[in-house]
Amino acid sequence: MEYLEEEFYGLYEYLSNGEQVEKFVLSSPQAMILLEEKVELNKILSNPLELEFQEEVTLKNSIVLRIGVLSADDVQLCYVLK
Repeated sequence: MEYLEEEFYGLYEYLSNGEQVEKFVLSSPQAMILLEEKVELNKILSNPLELEFQEEVTLKNSIVLRIGVLSADDVQLCYVLK
């Protein structure tokens, strides 16, 4: 969970334009998506032209797959716990 908070605050710093964190909302194409079902992951990976990147992030007790998907001229971040 701490990793996702860090990711959110990184997006906040980049996109907020000085807005208070309590009022900050990511637009739909910039939303952070947590994938829980294998079907969801397979659907994203089945469109390689929409994939900007995919990387494995090693945390203390787990590995997270971080995927950037092109969405409305932006990159939407998707996360999968492996």
